[in-house]
Amino acid sequence: MPHSGKGPKLSGRFSRSDEYTLWTPLPSASGRSSAALPVRSSAGRRNHRIREFLARTLFQFHDSGRPVGWAFISFMAFFSLIRVFFILGRISNLPTVWTNVLVGWFLCGGNWSPELAWIALGVSGLYLGGMTLNDAFDADWDREFAAERPIPAGKISRSAVWAIGVVEMLVGVLVLLALTTFHPLILVGLVQAILLYNFLHKRWKGSVLIMGLCRALVYVGAGSAVVAQTNSIEVSPVLYFVAVDLILYIAGLTLAPRSHHLES
Repeated sequence: MPHSGKGPKLSGRFSRSDEYTLWTPLPSASGRSSAALPVRSSAGRRNHRIREFLARTLFQFHDSGRPVGWAFISFMAFFSLIRVFFILGRISNLPTVWTNVLVGWFLCGGNWSPELAWIALGVSGLYLGGMTLNDAFDADWDREFAAERPIPAGKISRSAVWAIGVVEMLVGVLVLLALTTFHPLILVGLVQAILLYNFLHKRWKGSVLIMGLCRALVYVGAGSAVVAQTNSIEVSPVLYFVAVDLILYIAGLTLAPRSHHLES
């Protein structure tokens, strides 16, 4: 069918259909809708409706002969990329990292101060970097057992994920070293624990203890910033007790599903 009007020629519909793709089945240029994909959750249904609305708007521009806004299309591509970053970083769990920082800080007698925000920012960088690198470490496993993850789904390359994860972790390390009194030895231990967990967690069931250790080191590191000792780490004994409890809690909470994945 010949293309008329001033707008660029567009294909009738997009065919990308996995749950993380920006465009799911959309209306054709004639206005007829393709069959909707099953949506598993209320959030999924809401996102699906938003995508359909944006797609109809795009095709209305096209059918009316007005030029399609390339700025709009570029924004949608940027939104899709940001969504991939959020999926890689498991950003929905990020507030739990902030609560870890708050617990360690206030248990050691800290008060509200700008340094607390810098610690939260630095630890957030370590968390996002660690989660992103988790996908890079697990890419081969994900291709077989979790094809919806960004790397096997073809949304981003493995090398790009490696680069993003390393940059995020470096930013976190630099923020903590330059702008806080987070103890350097604890920081080194935290980075090593994150990398060791990513390497082992599909190979060893006991890696759940390392996961708990990562969280515990956030507690102790935030507490060490309150104490701000240069030659020794002197934090509240209560904080060590809470950190050990946290390791056991996370290990127990994670062991059952992790065993299932390892057996798979």
